[in-house]
Amino acid sequence: MTRFKLKSLTKLWSLVCLLLFFGCGGGGGGGDVVVTGGGNSNGVPTTETATFRLESVLARAVPSAVNRFRITGFDLRGDSQYGAVFRDKAPVVVCEGVRVSVVRIQVEYLAGSTVVGIAMLPVQLRPGQTVTVSNPPIEDVDAVVEALSISPSNVTLAAGTEQSLTAVGRLTDGTTVDMSGSVAWASSTTSATVNTAGVVRGVAPGSSRISASLGNLVASAQVTVTDAVPVSLSLTLEPNSIAKGTRSRITCRASFSDGTSQDITEQAEFASSAPGVASVEDDATVYGRTPGSVAVTARYSGLTATSTLAVADAVLTNLRLSPSELNLPKGTSTEMTATGLFSDQSEQDLTLDVTWNTTDSNLVTVSRGLVQGVSLGTTTVVVALGNVSQEATVQVTPAVTTGLRLSVVKPIIVVGESTSVIATATFSDRSEVVVNSQSSFTVSDERIASVGTVGESRGEILGLAPGSTVVEGEYDGFQAEIEVEVIAGPPTLESLRVEPPHAMSAPNTKRQYKAIGVLTDGSEVDLTSEVSWTSSNSTLVSISNSPGQQGEVAVLGQQTGQTYTITALHPNIAESSTARLVVNSFAYIGHSNNVATFARDVASGALSLLSQESFGGSPAGLVVNPSGTMAYVASRETHAIVAYSIDLESGVFSFLSGSSRPTGTNPNHVSSDPLGRFLYVSCVGTVGTNRGISAYAISSNGAFEAIPGSTFEGERQYIRTAVHPSGKYLYGIWLNSLEVDDNGLRVFTIDQASGALSLLEAHPAGRTPSDIVVSPDGSLVYMSDLFDNNIAVFEVDATSGMLTEVAGSPFPTGDRCAKLVVHPNGRFLYAVNSTDQTIRQFAVEVETGSLTPLANVTSAAPHSAHIDPTGRFFYVTSEHEADNLPNDVTCFQVDSVTGALSHPVEFETGPSPRSMESSP
Repeated sequence: MTRFKLKSLTKLWSLVCLLLFFGCGGGGGGGDVVVTGGGNSNGVPTTETATFRLESVLARAVPSAVNRFRITGFDLRGDSQYGAVFRDKAPVVVCEGVRVSVVRIQVEYLAGSTVVGIAMLPVQLRPGQTVTVSNPPIEDVDAVVEALSISPSNVTLAAGTEQSLTAVGRLTDGTTVDMSGSVAWASSTTSATVNTAGVVRGVAPGSSRISASLGNLVASAQVTVTDAVPVSLSLTLEPNSIAKGTRSRITCRASFSDGTSQDITEQAEFASSAPGVASVEDDATVYGRTPGSVAVTARYSGLTATSTLAVADAVLTNLRLSPSELNLPKGTSTEMTATGLFSDQSEQDLTLDVTWNTTDSNLVTVSRGLVQGVSLGTTTVVVALGNVSQEATVQVTPAVTTGLRLSVVKPIIVVGESTSVIATATFSDRSEVVVNSQSSFTVSDERIASVGTVGESRGEILGLAPGSTVVEGEYDGFQAEIEVEVIAGPPTLESLRVEPPHAMSAPNTKRQYKAIGVLTDGSEVDLTSEVSWTSSNSTLVSISNSPGQQGEVAVLGQQTGQTYTITALHPNIAESSTARLVVNSFAYIGHSNNVATFARDVASGALSLLSQESFGGSPAGLVVNPSGTMAYVASRETHAIVAYSIDLESGVFSFLSGSSRPTGTNPNHVSSDPLGRFLYVSCVGTVGTNRGISAYAISSNGAFEAIPGSTFEGERQYIRTAVHPSGKYLYGIWLNSLEVDDNGLRVFTIDQASGALSLLEAHPAGRTPSDIVVSPDGSLVYMSDLFDNNIAVFEVDATSGMLTEVAGSPFPTGDRCAKLVVHPNGRFLYAVNSTDQTIRQFAVEVETGSLTPLANVTSAAPHSAHIDPTGRFFYVTSEHEADNLPNDVTCFQVDSVTGALSHPVEFETGPSPRSMESSP
């Protein structure tokens, strides 16, 4: 699993102790400022970007696993203005085109996808300059990002407008951090787009789910794009009267026809009526050049708004710093304001216009008014604009307490056992000190545990009785708490069982067994790798004890009708635990009025009828559970699904009394998750009926009950579903109307506890989607279309389960493709084409997912198809139709190397064979 680690950072980055200071034309330490460009003859910058250069980045010892850097620039408000950009590991790293509004550079040191170190660097950039930093300080990071969220989570915006989203990471230490520049952004539809900074743009009316992903963490927000149009603009200049040589900031908002309004400053165009008096700059400011008055005009979507700006010929006579004296605890920061006093008695905030410096950057760093205490002592902050300057005294005082953290040596102790609580205080300079001797401690429940309060016993916890209690600590006005659990004694292994206890496997197949230990406290633990496994006949049924393969059974040879015993023995349990494995090979075929069991010859694939179970409800589909002990069949006519137990020796079905459960109207298909815990029935009832996907949870005895919330998406006509091999996702195709481009492929997440479905994303489908299957390794999803005669192929995101259509998709197939079958090795795909009566074989390009047609074989009136678990035999069912073609099942042999089908043999199986499954 990919892990992302960050220190406990917040947007108040000023709390981080910064050890470098960068000045322009003065101020020492940390890096040289090299001027590579300037301004025009009026002193106005000709560009608004600079270059940032890191040298000797790896001078400090960092983990050898570090292989690249992620660099982000933030402005004074903490908003991202540059990046994030990635750079390969190197002693010199150069970043060009950095906006001069950036006041802080964040450098993350990455080992793969994990952040193992971070440098936070204040900068003061000037247009066209290069700022060089040597040997930046690196802070180790330890808090893990455990969850992501997007703010806001619901957005409504007009087509053609934009809004910024923020990806917020919650760390394991309880803090949050803005990760908008670190996540991967994506949009589920074309109604909206999102860029790498999280800025969403409405493209066309509709809705879209915007996702942010970081490793295996995913968050999403719903975006609704309306067809509202802008009806008016408002333009604000702050301030609207400035002195020559200073700036005013522009803000523009648009009002829309639906009554909403949005800030569209970054999208609007601005112009000055007299650029010689005041010019509009790229950073949405107006720069005063000469005395006079100008009209600033905003243009957006055919609308205009105007505001007047006065430029005075006032001369800057003095500067005022607030506060004028400052006591600053080490490691903390505060903002200072520089106010300009002009000859016309006016005042103006010049915090972002003046140059900030300090007489001793070892004591204090300063950038655009943000002052941070680094070391104890007294220094002077100096600001200047032109030939006017001002000073303020800053005294850095000892660091102050910023928090308290408790930890315990052993969070779980037994009655009579002792452990110690450790109180660690954090300070504004990022230092941490154990403060047990100055802290006070209490416990919330003195019946459970006691805690020492004086001398050497202070902080010592003694377990008194089973239960949980909270230890509370206090230091310097800060409180913290931690939970301690006291147990009667360590749980011990009480019993052992093997899962599955009864199972069927065909020759030349494999099966995984698990050993489950039950502890004295009722909990369970997987002991598969700790037990010793044996088989009653290791020649025909071998079971592995090799590391990583413990409990894996291989059924060898071709002998059927035999029963074997699988045994697990644990050194701490006197008696072993066993399971029964029956080696048999059956096929189950659903006809128009019965479900029939056939013996399947493992050498030739031939079918021999064993029994028939009457089924008056016209089977719509059936599935067999992974152990081969249960089958579930849905009925089109009774709108229900029923359960059958399967005799492992004979393969005979027995109806499970009381197991019938209603489904949605007209069930069409049944699927289950790989562990046999949940069932999903696709229903195609008419408009106004209960359609959608009916879902059921299966108990240990094979009985099943509807999952709360079923039927899911009951207004839609679902044709087929397929469950991902991980059991985490379900893919379903629904049909609105034949030959109407309003059909869809939907992705659902499966709740691993309840089996409930939650819609994750939707994709458009063709005129008549007919079948959907997932590759054995879960990397690809295939969807056929009956009338469009093609197969769409989607790549599955291993983290989120979302789909992306592969290059070249869809791929053409035969006429009326009704069924898809994937070979167990995943390298071949077969399409059943009902009209031209062919089975088309495709080779699957594993890397790209593209399909290459290989060969066709003919099969009379093909209705459905099935491949046996070994991949050696391919069966095609032929249902009786008006032209009196025979009702039979054709068995093809499958070439193990090429996947080609050959040597067809037909078997009479009964009227109208519709669906087929094999025993595991």
